[in-house]
Amino acid sequence: MTNGLSFTAQQRQVKGHLDGYYIGLLVDFLSFMLFISIGNQIVALNYLGMFAQGLVEIMIWKKGKGQA
Repeated sequence: MTNGLSFTAQQRQVKGHLDGYYIGLLVDFLSFMLFISIGNQIVALNYLGMFAQGLVEIMIWKKGKGQA
């Protein structure tokens, strides 16, 4: 399921749609929850980092659109 959502998110981002970034955040959060629940903290923290990176990407996207 997350692979399909990741693909959709990437396609939306490439086309310049903000919702692609939000879909990516959802995938990262769901993956984080999955790996925390099975006890794999190292992979879970990796997804948490990707979630934080996604938040920064959204801020950059919004700032770029605001100045265009």
